[in-house]
Amino acid sequence: MQYTIYDAPEEYSQDGVVWIKQPGIRQNSIVKIKLRASGKCINCQARQMDYNFLKNFERQHPVGTKIDHPEQSIVMNMWYRSCLNNLKVQNQYDIEVASSNFFWDKINACRQHPQLSIRSTTWLGITSVALGATGLFLGIISLL
Repeated sequence: MQYTIYDAPEEYSQDGVVWIKQPGIRQNSIVKIKLRASGKCINCQARQMDYNFLKNFERQHPVGTKIDHPEQSIVMNMWYRSCLNNLKVQNQYDIEVASSNFFWDKINACRQHPQLSIRSTTWLGITSVALGATGLFLGIISLL
């Protein structure tokens, strides 16, 4: 589906969130957004655009920046736009958006988060689980 990309308001520039308006996708759930032209995809948290968000969006952006068709729009910060091939704001792209609330997709959403602290702690957690599993395996081997 063709989506118009908009820049997220400044206070959300470091949040791992995109705003969409799609029925069937729950508020604050994880979605996979795939740019069909390049095949690149991101996992992130999605929030639904509502009246208050749209009103605040218009107030915080320059005159003339208005989301006319929320069902065909995605609001995302620079981090996610750069992950998807440096998408330009107010341009249309062929994008696939799907709900993706599986365990690994939640881990990927943390690995792709704009904040360095969240990406780092996610990698530390993955490394800790791997080291713990290795220790358990070696402990069981030593008992045999």
